[in-house]
Amino acid sequence: MAKEWRPNVMNKLIAITSISLLASSCRPHTQMVSQERDPPAQPGESYANLSDDGAWCWFADPRAIYHEGRHKRTYVGYVTGPEGTVIVSAFDHATKQVCSATLRTFKRNDHLNPVLLFRPDGRLMIFYCDQRGKDMYYRSTKNPEDITSWSDEKTIGVNTPGKANSYPNPIILKEENDRIYLIWRGGNRQFCYTISDDGIKWSPAREFVKGGRAPYVKIYSSGRDRIHLAFSNDHPEYDANSNIYYACYRNGRFFRADGTRIESVSNPPLTDSEAELVYHSSLSGRAYYTGGIALDHDDPSIVYLSKPTSGVFEIEKWVRNDADDSWSHRFVTAGSTRNNVRPFVPYGKSSDSIELIWMCGDYVSFTDFQTELKMR
Repeated sequence: MAKEWRPNVMNKLIAITSISLLASSCRPHTQMVSQERDPPAQPGESYANLSDDGAWCWFADPRAIYHEGRHKRTYVGYVTGPEGTVIVSAFDHATKQVCSATLRTFKRNDHLNPVLLFRPDGRLMIFYCDQRGKDMYYRSTKNPEDITSWSDEKTIGVNTPGKANSYPNPIILKEENDRIYLIWRGGNRQFCYTISDDGIKWSPAREFVKGGRAPYVKIYSSGRDRIHLAFSNDHPEYDANSNIYYACYRNGRFFRADGTRIESVSNPPLTDSEAELVYHSSLSGRAYYTGGIALDHDDPSIVYLSKPTSGVFEIEKWVRNDADDSWSHRFVTAGSTRNNVRPFVPYGKSSDSIELIWMCGDYVSFTDFQTELKMR
């Protein structure tokens, strides 16, 4: 059984692009993880490829999902270059084969990576957008667990005023009769949301989280009745005091980590002054730049991060000891000649499925990258 998701762990683990709270605050209390728990580290380029060309951005999730129905497969969304092609792949854990579907080509940009949502009937929905375009696109597979046949491309047709679109996060809540929530950074660069009861008709877009010029949000839901949010009040380039806040959304209301209702908010949007402050930038100490942090949502005591080691970004696995709140860690990659960045743990993974997927190669900017997708 998966461990309960704990908001206090999120306090230290949200990756807001430039600050690694985990590495800076926990290092004095660490020890190396026993070699018996994990296979030995190896150079990133030695791991198997999920794709020999692939990239994804920071805040569009989930990028990968393990789904077990008639088949045991891990489904992954990403973008390839040089054109900027939207791809969905399925890795079959029985045959060890990868099947891929090419869905749309835009101008090269890692923000194009599609995000995934499984419907109760086993059909896969994906959402994707051009960062500078006005539309949010989505498609569904025609058959359960089959990415070889897709419905026609559609647009959700709603947005907040403006032309921006990025970071879609789809969620389905079982206790709301499988209602679909789509949360994304909308036209006015604030995070907004729309809901659908059938995956066809969408409600008008409304602001969900309201911050400065361009806040960032990380979102997680178990798919039952609530949505967990960790967000910054602004982009660090616009506000050096970019703090991190937490709230839980349930049935049209917001709650703190201890379950108490935030009485000042009767419905969205939520502002940083109303949410629960979990990290203040003035307490950060030295800045620490990373290649990404990924929480294992099925076991939140496990975290993967990418950081520079001997001039190359390597992936590390960190494990929290609940007894004394200490952390142990070991390398997943070591001795690499190419950077290993933006790790992601597939949602719903099992003990024998893909543990981790990451980008390996040269990443210069969101429009300039030559990276493979590696898996362990």
